[in-house]
This record gives sequence, structure tokens and C-alpha cells, in this order.
Amino acid sequence: MAIILTKINYFRETNPIFADLAFISLILAVFGLFLFFPIATSLSILIFIFLALITSFPEYLLYLLVFSIPFINLYIPVEYFNLHYFGFYKDFELPIVDLIAIALFVGFWLKRLISGKIFNFKEDKLKKPAIFAFLAFFAVSLLSAMNAHNWFASAWYSIRWIAVFYFIYVLLPVNIIKDKKILRNVIISFVFASIFVSLMGVASLLYQDFSNDFIRLKPIGISTVYPIGFNQKQISEILVVGSMLVLSLKYWFKDAWADKILLFIWAVFMLVLLGSFSRAAWLVAGLQIIFLLYQHRNLIKIHQIKITIASLALGILFLVPAYYMLSIQSNAPGIGSNKHRALLTTIAMDGLARHPILGQGSGDFFYLIENSIRYTATGASIMDSHGLWQKIAAEMGLLGVASFGAFVLAIAVFVYQKYKKIVDLKDKQLLLYAIIAVLSIFLFEWFDTSFYRGKLWLPVGIMIATAYVLENKNKHENITD
Repeated sequence: MAIILTKINYFRETNPIFADLAFISLILAVFGLFLFFPIATSLSILIFIFLALITSFPEYLLYLLVFSIPFINLYIPVEYFNLHYFGFYKDFELPIVDLIAIALFVGFWLKRLISGKIFNFKEDKLKKPAIFAFLAFFAVSLLSAMNAHNWFASAWYSIRWIAVFYFIYVLLPVNIIKDKKILRNVIISFVFASIFVSLMGVASLLYQDFSNDFIRLKPIGISTVYPIGFNQKQISEILVVGSMLVLSLKYWFKDAWADKILLFIWAVFMLVLLGSFSRAAWLVAGLQIIFLLYQHRNLIKIHQIKITIASLALGILFLVPAYYMLSIQSNAPGIGSNKHRALLTTIAMDGLARHPILGQGSGDFFYLIENSIRYTATGASIMDSHGLWQKIAAEMGLLGVASFGAFVLAIAVFVYQKYKKIVDLKDKQLLLYAIIAVLSIFLFEWFDTSFYRGKLWLPVGIMIATAYVLENKNKHENITD
């Protein structure tokens, strides 16, 4: 797009008369087409404008994608794409977040194609972190379809979820976030999404029955639509990342007032995580606090008495929600949840035992649940595996576990190597916040179900992009020195 605009400007400067005639002719042609084909012409103009915008400003679509990550329950029914093949029936629904992701994907590749960079490996080289390890995992997921109850459904699952999480939520952020300004805006977008989600959780208190309900912060509906879902975990899985990213903004906002505002937002996120009464959220939040205490251990030594008194006061206040949580876990809701998790793990291991090499088939965990007499006897709704590794083991077998482990290890080694090369302590701290955010969401999903969504993999893309940006900064500084 940039090359085309440059050539148009050059043509106008060198041939002003012909350029004016061409422009007038184009306007008249569009007007004539509009008279005879108004709908088709208007639609074509809108499509052209849309493509021009997404190819020229992909970073703004990335900001929108980051902000829309929590809103998984806003979707458009697209009946034309319903899949009814090979005994597989799928009513196609297009979530708004996926629509934005598709637009970003198209815009990114169109821009590279127009600018001639799609095959240019010397300048503006495409970054493909851990690509071979990912392709090995993706290949195993496709091969596992041989054991699925419906091979087409399993192959579709691999493409729809596994290919998408890498090529959109990892590859695109890594290549679009080219400098610290875009990185900062991406993090701000995620923080704003986290603020919206936390406010939604607080607002839920207005709609709960304090006499009879199990009171916790959870999503609310707008009219009849629940934008982020129905479960309190859909709040927690955003905030365990947002709580670290909001602190990373101290890298850019360094005055005293900004520091207080960021700390206040972090405290609100922590309180909402506490109020969600999610065991996984409490575990992650506790580990994050331990990390922050260790990181600021020198400051703690200076203000030891004040911090000790504040810690004791907070500890006493924490006894109330802790007692509430303990009573919940000792009663029917907690006991039932533990039984279901144990049963889901048993079903996963049974699936692995049947097909130990390639598993039951990618995306087939629901099929395992539907055919489990023990599970259906409980009367509980069909749900996905509550554990990332159990799901992969059941659906893709030992090869799937090994290839996914290799993929995660490749990313970890890559980021660690970048981290070692960074000299500036503030740069190291910025990357460390991104790393802790990723570790937090991975630990959270160890007990939850959002395995291949942007909630898990977008933070990975942001972390890798942060490593690239800070490494390039060090390279440029070394050159100028």
C-alpha cells in the first residue's frame, strides 16, 4: 500500500494534467456504476476502504483484538458456512473477536504482499518463533484424527483452534509489535480490557441474592447477552495476566501519580481475583504476590516495620474470605467440583490408555465425556478437560504431550536467551513481567479449559514480542556506542 501511494504521488508530480484527468475519469466511472449498480458499487467501495485501512494500520486492529479478547460470547451467526460433511454437523458462528482476528490476518498479509515483503527474507524478515516445534505439534494433532470418532471433525478442530492460536495470536503480535510504542499500546489495551472485566465482576454484586446465593464476583449479562461468558473463571483468566501487565506500565509511566494509579488498579485486580473465589485464581495471585515481595525485597527491608504492620492487618482481613472459601470447599459445591475434576482426569487417562501413541483424536474430549457412563450418571453438563496436559494426553497421546512439551520448551529457551542478552535492568524487569504473566495464565489453565484461545496465547505473543523489541533496542545501542 505504501509503495502504491508513493508511485501515485510520483505520477501526480511528474504528469499533473494526466493525473487530474485520470482522477476525474475515475470519479465519473464510479458515479456511473453507482447509478446502475448502487448496492454492488457501494459494497465494493466499502470493501476497498476497509482493505486499505487494515493494510495501512494493522497495529490499530491489533489493539482492538487485544481489547476484545475477553468477549468470547459476542458472535454473528453465519449460516452460509455451516458444515454438514462426512457425518459432521457444525452450525457456524463467528465470534466478534475472531472477525477482528481474521481482518488483522488478512490485512497483515496483504500489506506484506503489496509492499513486496512476503517473499523478501533480507529486509523486514518474518519472525517465526518456535515454528518447527509448533508444526510438529500441529502435525500430531492432524494425525490423531485417524483415531477420532469423526476424522473430519477432528481435522477441523485442529485447523480451527490449534492453527489459529499460533498464526494469529502468536505470529501476528510478534511481527506487528516492532517498537516500544506499539508494545506499550498493546499492553494498555489489555489493561483496559482487564478493567472492564473487573468492573463487570463488581457490578455482579448488584444482581445477586445475598441470602441464598453463593456470593462471588462473576460475569453479568447485558440484556440477554453475556459478553464474556457465564463463569467466574472467565474474569479470573483475564486478570491473572492483567495484574502483571498493569505493573509493567511503570516502564513508561514513571511519575509519582502514575505509580499510585497503577498500584491502585493492580490492587483492584487482586481484590476481584479474591472475590471470584476461584481456587486457581487464588493460587496464581498468591504466587504473584510472593514474586513481587521478592522483587522488592530491598524496599521491604527499608520499610520493614510499616510493611509488617500492613501485612498483619491485611492478614486479619483475609481471614474472612479464607473462612468463606474453606466452608465452600467443605460443602457440596466444593466437594462436587473436586469429584468432577477427578472424574475428568480419570476419563482422560482412560482415553490415553486406549490410544497411547496418537490419542483419541484432537477435539474429541467431549466425545469421551458423552460416552462415559460414570460421567453421564452424574447429570452434569458436558464440559472440556479441566487441565491442559490431561486434554492433550487424551486427545493426542504421548506424541502430542511430547510435541507440545517441545513447543513450550522452544519458546522458553528462546525467551531466556533474549533475556540473558538484555543489559538494562529496567528492560529486564519489563520482560520479566511479561514472563510472569504467561506463567500465570499457563498455571491457571492447568486447572481450566481455555487451552487454544487468545486468552492463553496472546500473552505468549506479547512476551515474545517484548523479547524481540528489547533485544533490538540493545542491538541499536551497541551499534551507536
